[in-house]
Amino acid sequence: AIGYTVADANISGSENVDVGMAAGRARTTGNGNVTIGFSAMSLATGGNNNVLIGRLAANVYNGDEAVAVGAYALGGATGIRNVGIGYGAGGSITTGSLNTFLGFASGQQGQIANVTNSTAIGNATATTKDNQVVIGNNDVTEVKLAGVAFSRSQLQRLLAMVP
Repeated sequence: AIGYTVADANISGSENVDVGMAAGRARTTGNGNVTIGFSAMSLATGGNNNVLIGRLAANVYNGDEAVAVGAYALGGATGIRNVGIGYGAGGSITTGSLNTFLGFASGQQGQIANVTNSTAIGNATATTKDNQVVIGNNDVTEVKLAGVAFSRSQLQRLLAMVP
């Protein structure tokens, strides 16, 4: 542990690496965690096998096996096995589990807080139900798949033909 008030409350946790002011500060139990950054996982009291890097990354996270990389990534998450990569990625998730957020502010505005097994990829993307994949926000005008480009209007016409 390196930094001011780092892992102050640790009672029985082991194999943890905490670097940065207040990183892992309240954790009393938990094993195999890596927290790097100001107040990363600082309010959580437990959790195992997490990698949390960034200012206030997974600040309250008590779950297991999460990856948060970026300031405020998974900031309010308490579910298990969530991934947030990017500034604020997954910041609106609370009890949801098994989710992936990739991109600046993905999983924030419009994000349902308790979704499960959902993926949001791209700037300011959000999922609205369980088992959903969202790629790109409303500003995306073209999607390229296997070398073939589709415009938004082409995709809308194609989807309109599906019963």
